[in-house]
Amino acid sequence: MLIYVLTPLVMLTAWAYAAVGLGGGTAYLSLMSFWQSDPAVLRPLAWSLNIVTAAVGFLNFSRQRHFNARLAWPFLAGGVVGAAGGGGVELPKALFQAVLAAMLIYAALRMLWPRKAAAGPSPNRPPVWFSLLLGMAVGMMSGLVGIGGGIVLGPVLLGLRYADMKALAPITSLYILLNSSGALAAFLFRGGSLDPRLTGILCGAALAGGFLGSRWGARTASESALKKIFGLVALAAGVKLLGEYLGLLGG
Repeated sequence: MLIYVLTPLVMLTAWAYAAVGLGGGTAYLSLMSFWQSDPAVLRPLAWSLNIVTAAVGFLNFSRQRHFNARLAWPFLAGGVVGAAGGGGVELPKALFQAVLAAMLIYAALRMLWPRKAAAGPSPNRPPVWFSLLLGMAVGMMSGLVGIGGGIVLGPVLLGLRYADMKALAPITSLYILLNSSGALAAFLFRGGSLDPRLTGILCGAALAGGFLGSRWGARTASESALKKIFGLVALAAGVKLLGEYLGLLGG
């Protein structure tokens, strides 16, 4: 019964998130947290779905020549190192919920109420050392809670005017792909496991939804509308997890 409910929801989530260069890890965790709250189960499944969604997203945005490798590589390099470190750390249930809730609410507020800035990205690239450190910090947080990190990195790069949405999408897609792969590899290396049937079915749904969403997003998507949509999803998920965390503290 569970698989029939989750499959279309995962497909829809992948479509919406891939359209703006995200993997959907925050939304997948929100959806799956209604039936499971164990980080050992949620994190590897979210990473797997992220990998599939981000891979097809990067493919479609790259085909439209939106990828800037010179801007992207320091964030990617730092993110892989950070995510691998974070993915190898086991968090207590209460701390897992608190950290994830904080990240979701922060990302949602930045998406729903962005700061006003001058139009267009800055002509100057950020310093390499800053990009490496920022990528590593976001990657570490992402690995700890089981998301790809694009929903955190994206608002930062937009706020600092290092990229516009079309240039940002393939960077966050590849960032999520590499981070999730590193975190999942570290988790499995430490003896973790996946449910092959559930993972395979949901990854198939993410592949279909992610391909269609990113293909649309790379060409004709309304950036502001999609940012508001997944901003609301992230906010709802963050508030839900924060409530659970406070309930755990109260018990």
